[in-house]
Amino acid sequence: MYCFIYGNLKWIIIQPFLFLGSISYPLYLIHEEVGSTIIYWLKKVVNMQIFYLPITISIVVFFAFLIHKYVEQPVMNYIRKSFVL
Repeated sequence: MYCFIYGNLKWIIIQPFLFLGSISYPLYLIHEEVGSTIIYWLKKVVNMQIFYLPITISIVVFFAFLIHKYVEQPVMNYIRKSFVL
C-alpha cells in the first residue's frame, strides 16, 4: 500500500499486465477444466512438461481472450445500455 500511495508502482502499468488483467476473470473460470484436458491429451503425445506446459498456457490464455472479447465485453455493453436510468 505504501508503494501504491507514493507512486512506486508505475512500472506495473505495462501492456502485458493490462492484457492479463483484462482476461483474468475468464482465465479464472476456464483454466482448470480446459488446462487439465489439454495436459491430459498432450501427455499422451509427449510426456515432457517442458513441451506441454507452454502450449497449455498459450491455449488457455487464447480461449480466455476469446471469451473476454466475444462474450464478456458484448454482455457488459448490453447491460450498461439496458440498465442505465
